[in-house]
Amino acid sequence: MPVRYDPQYWSLVFPLGMYSAATHAYANVTGLAFLDPLARIAGDIALVAWLLATLGLVRRLLQRRPAA
Repeated sequence: MPVRYDPQYWSLVFPLGMYSAATHAYANVTGLAFLDPLARIAGDIALVAWLLATLGLVRRLLQRRPAA
């Protein structure tokens, strides 16, 4: 079954990015350096999710474009 774009995917992307940013900031403030790799991994996952959501949106917009 193919995965189809849904605008609700953006509700997943935002929390992933915020988790990464908040974990990084917390690690810096508290000096808990072992949290930095977790923040980096979460940031990478958020970037991939953002790219996939963006590609899905662009693909959907191009499919709805009227023929010339």
